[in-house]
Amino acid sequence: MNFIYTVIGTPLGYVMWACYSLIPNYCVALTLFVLIARALQLPLSVKQQKNMAKQRVLQPRLQQLQQKYGKNREKYQEEMMKFYQEEGFNPAGGCLPMIVTFLVLFGIIDVVYKPLKHIVHLSGGVITQLFERAGIPETMSNQIQLLTNIQGNPTGFADLIPPEKMEIIQKFSFKLGSLDLGIAPSAAEHKWPIILIPILAGVIGLVSGIISMRSTSAQTEGQAGMGAMKGMMYVMPIISIMIAWGLPAAIGLYWIISSLFGLGQQLVLGRIYNPEKLAEQYEAERAAKKAEQKGKRTVVRTVEEQKDGEKPKVVEETVSEKEYRRRKIAEARRRMAEKYGDVYDEEDGD
Repeated sequence: MNFIYTVIGTPLGYVMWACYSLIPNYCVALTLFVLIARALQLPLSVKQQKNMAKQRVLQPRLQQLQQKYGKNREKYQEEMMKFYQEEGFNPAGGCLPMIVTFLVLFGIIDVVYKPLKHIVHLSGGVITQLFERAGIPETMSNQIQLLTNIQGNPTGFADLIPPEKMEIIQKFSFKLGSLDLGIAPSAAEHKWPIILIPILAGVIGLVSGIISMRSTSAQTEGQAGMGAMKGMMYVMPIISIMIAWGLPAAIGLYWIISSLFGLGQQLVLGRIYNPEKLAEQYEAERAAKKAEQKGKRTVVRTVEEQKDGEKPKVVEETVSEKEYRRRKIAEARRRMAEKYGDVYDEEDGD
């Protein structure tokens, strides 16, 4: 897990560092960073949206195959893969964007949780020493707390931090107006309105989940595990509220910003790449393709003679019914000519 955080978090960390260098306010820089991170994931989201729409078109045919070969699992898998090949559809095409997005999320979390690493650029060894000096457990979410402790007692850590980096720490601000997002809502001396942050994180997460579930209901209807997914949709916001309550409020702010951007992106993509319109488009393309293929056949022909026991090289090509019949007649005439020792000229046979 640390390997994933490092590999993905390091390049994203430089993006966050650039945002903070441009606007030296953590909350504003965080908003800009989330916007950039979401924009980088946009092509994957578009691909996933299109893949879901195409899957919706193919679903009735897949259900027919399941009813026909449901008892013969091996035959069903064979026919399903053949069907996918005919349609030019990759069933794993929608999984890849989800996997990449999930991995990128680890990098984003690493960046948000670790300002000492990605913005101040302290080494891992120095950060460990700072945790030991402060008497704080070294966890990912505790870096923000450690940073605020250093700000409160700079002389106690001066021997571990170079002056130029200590200057960055001293200027580091988690302020959003009068709110100090460097402390957890549970530890805030005046809890109002900072307690709204974990609540908003949970509410927005719930709204985003409901909209996402509704937009994909046509594609996922009847699939196994949908009940569990709906249950998680309601449980996760509660868990996020509990977690955000005990972490620095800046983490909850990230969840709010990220959920809002994600919700906005989902609504925009839903309009531009409307699943129903895309499904109609794919259906029309399939109908046009079938009409084009009607009356055509696939033929196999040898393009190289067999040499030294090697298999001859063959190719497949699709030809019209008329051309198919012409070739069959020409092949029959050639074989007849060979049988009786005559020379067959295909041009004469036309």
